[in-house]
Amino acid sequence: MHVYLQSTTEISTRMRVNDTIDVKANGYVLAPPTIHPEGEAYYVHQYGPIVAIGSLTEVLDVDYKATIQQSEIEKQRELDPLFTPKNTIYHGIIQDIKIMLPILTLASRYTQMRSSSDCGRWWVGRCPHPEHFDRKPSFKIDAVNNQASCWKSSCALHEPRGLDVIDLFARLRGIRMKDAIIALGMQLGLLR
Repeated sequence: MHVYLQSTTEISTRMRVNDTIDVKANGYVLAPPTIHPEGEAYYVHQYGPIVAIGSLTEVLDVDYKATIQQSEIEKQRELDPLFTPKNTIYHGIIQDIKIMLPILTLASRYTQMRSSSDCGRWWVGRCPHPEHFDRKPSFKIDAVNNQASCWKSSCALHEPRGLDVIDLFARLRGIRMKDAIIALGMQLGLLR
């Protein structure tokens, strides 16, 4: 469940309270009709205005500052004293890219896709890879799981387990995964 609040005091960018509540400040949030990475669609449970609060203590029964768990960076530093935050920049960006850019949206930039199912989960189109001269649709997308693949086994986009949006972008452009993450991150405003 997502609850949207507006605070007049600064809140840490991301924190966890009592192992049950994630608090996120700044950036984007998911809203209906977005599909959750696990496949379920978000929906509105109750409409209402976004409530303005002074601080989180107004809506939480606990002193949230005392109960915030260590950040992932702090945990990593405990395991590896040489760890620096630079090593983790891509993990959050990868997740953000996958949420912000559905694979169907990316594929539609390169080829015309059409739904092959009544529910809108399955889509087909001609393979967008520049070295695959496709006459019949051989490129498929599972829009629920954000996975794509070409049926032709010799194609660079053939992947039995499916390609995610970053894999697809990298293979279409013929670039390394790191470069694909940076390029997509910049396109989506996640990196500068």
